[in-house]
Amino acid sequence: MRYTLILALVAAVGCGRNPTGPSNPPPNPSPTTLTGHVVSTVAGLPLGGVRVSIGGVAVTSDPAGAFSLAAVLSGPQPFSLEGPGILTRRGWVQFHARDLTLDAITTDAPFDLAYYRDLVRGARDHGGQPQPLRRWTTPPRLYLRAVDEGGKGVAPTTLATVRSALQGLPERLTRGKLAFAEVREGTSTMVGVAGWVTVRWMTGLDPQGGCAAADVAVSGGTIDLYPKQAGCGCGDSAIRPRTIKHEVGHALGLWHSPDSRDLMAPVGTVCDQNPTSRETFHAAILYSRPVGNTDPDDDPAGTVLMRPARAQ
Repeated sequence: MRYTLILALVAAVGCGRNPTGPSNPPPNPSPTTLTGHVVSTVAGLPLGGVRVSIGGVAVTSDPAGAFSLAAVLSGPQPFSLEGPGILTRRGWVQFHARDLTLDAITTDAPFDLAYYRDLVRGARDHGGQPQPLRRWTTPPRLYLRAVDEGGKGVAPTTLATVRSALQGLPERLTRGKLAFAEVREGTSTMVGVAGWVTVRWMTGLDPQGGCAAADVAVSGGTIDLYPKQAGCGCGDSAIRPRTIKHEVGHALGLWHSPDSRDLMAPVGTVCDQNPTSRETFHAAILYSRPVGNTDPDDDPAGTVLMRPARAQ
C-alpha cells in the first residue's frame, strides 16, 4: 500500500507541471491601413488608374489619385507604381506612414525618355549606357576664386560676368527645387571641403581643348575655367556666360544634351544662353529622385555613394 501511494503521489506531481494545459497562441496582429495619393512628378497632378503595390499588396488609385491599402506590414516596404501613361517606378516606403504621396513620371510630352537618359543619366557621355542619378542632397555652396591658380588677380569685368551668370541659376535649372546655400568670393579655396564647389581659373590650356570642365555633382569638387583658351571669351570677359552656366549644370548633376539648342549641348559658341524649358523639366525630375536611382525609375534600397565623375 505504501509503494502504491508513493507512485500515485509522483504521478500527481508530474501531472502538476502544466496545470493549465497548452498555452494559447498569440492573437493575430491587426492590419494597418495606409492611405495616400499618386501624382505626376513635376506638375503634381493626380494620377488615377495606377496600380499601387506595397509589400506585395496591391490596389488601384481612384480618379483623384487616392488609394487605401490595409495589410499586416511594418517598417520599410518595397513599392511599385504601374499603369498606362507612366514610367514604372519602384522604391521603398515606411508602411506606418499616413497620407503618403507617391509620384510617377508621366510619359507624355514634354517628357522624353531618350532625352532624359542623355541629359540626366549621362547615356550620351557613357557610350549609350544610362548611369545612376547623381545630384546634391543639400543646397551646395559655391566659392568663386578672385585669383587664378598662379595667384594673379582675375580681371574685374570677368568676375562681374561670372557673378551675373550665377544669379538664380540653380533655381532656373531645377525649377525651384535647388538653390545655392551661399556664394562666396575670395582668394582662398574650398576644394575638397564638403558642401562646396570651387570655381578655379587655370593658368594653362585645357588638355581636351575646351573652355572649362567640372566635377558632376561632387561635394568639394571644382569648376575649372581656361580663360587663355582661344575663343572662350565674350566682350570684356575672358569666359562666356554660357560656359559658366553650362558648367554649373554639370556641377548640379546634369550631363550633355543631344539637342544643339540646349544650354547643356556639348558645343556652344553663343555668348550667353539660358536653360530651355525642356532642360528644366527633366532637371526637375532629377531633383525629385534619390541619388543612385537607376533606369528606368528604380530607387535604391539605401544610401548610394557615387564615384567622382567629370564633364566638360
